[in-house]
Amino acid sequence: DVLNIGKTEEELEGEYPNYEFEVVPGDFTISKDANAIQITSASGSWEYDGHAHSKPEYTVTYGGEKIESDGNVFTLPTGDKLTVTADASATVTNVSDTDEENNTFTYELENEDNYSSVESIYGDLGITKKAVTITVANDSKVYGNDDPEFEDATLTGGVGEELAGIDLTVDRSNEDEEAGTYNDVLNIGKTEEELEGEYPN
Repeated sequence: DVLNIGKTEEELEGEYPNYEFEVVPGDFTISKDANAIQITSASGSWEYDGHAHSKPEYTVTYGGEKIESDGNVFTLPTGDKLTVTADASATVTNVSDTDEENNTFTYELENEDNYSSVESIYGDLGITKKAVTITVANDSKVYGNDDPEFEDATLTGGVGEELAGIDLTVDRSNEDEEAGTYNDVLNIGKTEEELEGEYPN
């Protein structure tokens, strides 16, 4: 009953006394905006470096059309503003933090009740393993002599002092004493699998 003419029944009957008026008002409906709104956070992957990483970058579409932003504030064609805020937990530091849909966020949309569809789509954040090389130098001796004192292996690719606890002492894994070249017999005390179990990044 919000659509009416400009005068009441009483006013009309005062002007037209030969008539009895009934004014039947109409209804006015404002339907919800049916354009689908999608908020999507970016995905990102970094090689392990010991630091926390995040990617608070977002795309908003309205009815399939991309909406430009001012920072993380998006103004819809209706004039309502949509503000996206990254969750504090949306960071990754270690390989074990890698997951699907972990770039989470919250949003605030002005007059949200007037929109029929708002969807949050979370990106994936991950950490990849850092490549580390442990190199054992070749060595030799003359037949009949004792083994030399082998030089420690060298390690490259570690982050800071995180791998300082690895014992780089080199030993020979065979006991042959005949002249010849014995491939891959100089090694440190642990295998690649054992080291990756202790240092998963």
